[in-house]
Amino acid sequence: MDMHDGHRSALTLRIMTTVEDIQKRKANIRALVSLISSATEEALGAWERDMGRHIRQKYPEALQRNCINFVPLNFLKEPPVPDQDIYYMRYVIHDWSDNVSTVILKNVRKAMNPSSRLLIHDFVLTIPDDRSASRSEHVNAHAQDAPHPLLPNYGAGGILPFLADIKAMVATNAKERSVEDHVDIASQADLEFVRFWDCVETSMVEFRIAQG
Repeated sequence: MDMHDGHRSALTLRIMTTVEDIQKRKANIRALVSLISSATEEALGAWERDMGRHIRQKYPEALQRNCINFVPLNFLKEPPVPDQDIYYMRYVIHDWSDNVSTVILKNVRKAMNPSSRLLIHDFVLTIPDDRSASRSEHVNAHAQDAPHPLLPNYGAGGILPFLADIKAMVATNAKERSVEDHVDIASQADLEFVRFWDCVETSMVEFRIAQG
């Protein structure tokens, strides 16, 4: 699972900026960042060198509470740290086929407790040309279609997830997924849909342990 240096650096930066955004809004949240071993070392260095210094200046109380820790993890072989309130996966599942994604989600499921939530943050594909198809039970309550006569997903304005889908298929034999696709693979890991969070280009799909 070694990453190219450029990819690892980009991943580290993405994680650091996400953690910084969270700390700005909720300084009492404690984050455990799980990465492969080599990326964990780089993330620690980046945290101390860049983001850590920035947060020390703006949010010293967060550092005093040890607000972030880095934990090595091979998510294909082992579950993450157990009993966390939220498991947040950003740009992870879209790099893997359905079979491998199910393995990853099963490992996350092993770590979750009944009150835990899993947030999958990725590009989420929407139906471009069938207005009725965009009104599934999983999407319609929490997403807003474009007004007529525009296509439900805003047409060319929503093209980026579809371009990313092509790139994922070519580069990693994976794909971007619709909400229904996410629900399908999550159900195989004993997870059930909670809510779709429409965040414009990227979106989040929320899951919990299946009830009953």
